[in-house]
Amino acid sequence: MTINYHNALANIDTNHLTDKGASQVQNYTEFIRPRYESIKSGELTKEEVARYWIENSKHYTDGAKKLLENVNDALGISKSYLSQLNTVDKFLNTKYLGKDNLGIPAYVLEHPVSVRYYLCKMQHQELWDKFLTGEHFTKREAQSKVYPGKQLPTPSSEETQTEFQKKQGKCDELIGDERYQYIRDRASAETFITATTNSSIAACMEKVSRLSVCDEKRQKQLRHLIKLCNEALEKPQYFQPYSLTGGSKPV
Repeated sequence: MTINYHNALANIDTNHLTDKGASQVQNYTEFIRPRYESIKSGELTKEEVARYWIENSKHYTDGAKKLLENVNDALGISKSYLSQLNTVDKFLNTKYLGKDNLGIPAYVLEHPVSVRYYLCKMQHQELWDKFLTGEHFTKREAQSKVYPGKQLPTPSSEETQTEFQKKQGKCDELIGDERYQYIRDRASAETFITATTNSSIAACMEKVSRLSVCDEKRQKQLRHLIKLCNEALEKPQYFQPYSLTGGSKPV
């Protein structure tokens, strides 16, 4: 099955599954749906969904599990990410469960999952000393404690990025690049990356044509859009060949 990385929950075909498997897919996607935008924005909801998967997927049919693993992959919930969660949980339960009055487990869980993975491989004293400062580890700092004097592993050697993760990285670059003055959030960045110029203009025209009200902010946006359109209309006209007889049409 091919998953739509732009919208991982779109058009999931369960016709080939048993009724039980189809029901499991529906329950899982319905759990994700209200959390989907938060996951795409990199919020802690990703861990919440991953824990739901770990708890429930053991009961899924093989068909449902295989299909939903593709959904997880599109959301950036990789097998490596799930493995890190399990490793950290096992570490905390083995070393601190029932015998911690120091607050270390809570402190560890305040870090992103990718950092926790290194904390559970660290010497207790190093973890304790940092805990006493009230500060948190950066990923690179935690890596340097686990791999002292060694070249730190690169992200690509730790985990192969999914297409979804690569796209999110590109979106973040656009948002932070001052040259792209109108790209201010993930939604506009994704549209800019995935859509052609013609399809973007067509979508913009459709959106504008369907406006029923226009507040002050939107009025300013539309006036600026008109200004940009007028400037674009002054640019040199391009003629694209379109027939075998040598005719051409302006683009």
